[in-house]
Amino acid sequence: MSSIKLTADSGGGTFELKAPASSANTRVLTLPDATNGTVARTDDLDVVKLQSVESGSPVANITFDSLDTTTYKYFRLIINTLPATDNAYMNFYFRVGGSDQSGSSTYHWGNMGITTNTASLYDEANISNYGNVVNNAGNATGEGHRVVMDIVMKKSGEDTSLSNYVAIQAFRRDSSGNGRFETSGIHHTADVNPDGFKLVPNSGNWEDYNYTLYGVKR
Repeated sequence: MSSIKLTADSGGGTFELKAPASSANTRVLTLPDATNGTVARTDDLDVVKLQSVESGSPVANITFDSLDTTTYKYFRLIINTLPATDNAYMNFYFRVGGSDQSGSSTYHWGNMGITTNTASLYDEANISNYGNVVNNAGNATGEGHRVVMDIVMKKSGEDTSLSNYVAIQAFRRDSSGNGRFETSGIHHTADVNPDGFKLVPNSGNWEDYNYTLYGVKR
């Protein structure tokens, strides 16, 4: 087996590329241990990619369950969706043990955004059994929702007034192809310890979607 070894001038570690003796087109990269600060492993990172989907088949909802709220303080979701039904909204539910949390008047939410091509502002707020992430988007190619959201879930022993909320930045294109920006927030007032959440259109299914979910450690 032949190899190429690169050694840092400071003596802080080595990188070694090894070519296996077989004819297989395989290469192994051997890196130094993270204890000298040279390489970060997953256990050493404060932000960890947990899930990623590049393209999804039509589904009724997009659900994340069994999330580790002991390790992670909050979760960042970057998601793009195309609804099957024209002008569908994106709604949100926290989940506990695989069940939606949908108690009456337990979600306080509000959003502010651009409603016309002349940049008119609008704002709205509501108390309901769900949270509104972003308003209506069209179902044609190039329309849909584009959302970045931080989800903070309460763990046992924490005060519900300091958790169980969502901070959202979103861009949507409506059924006429108009671009609309929104910033939103959701707070779930029930004293529960969620371990998941669900995104669901207010009508129909998600025709297509992609997303990446990250966990941010405590």
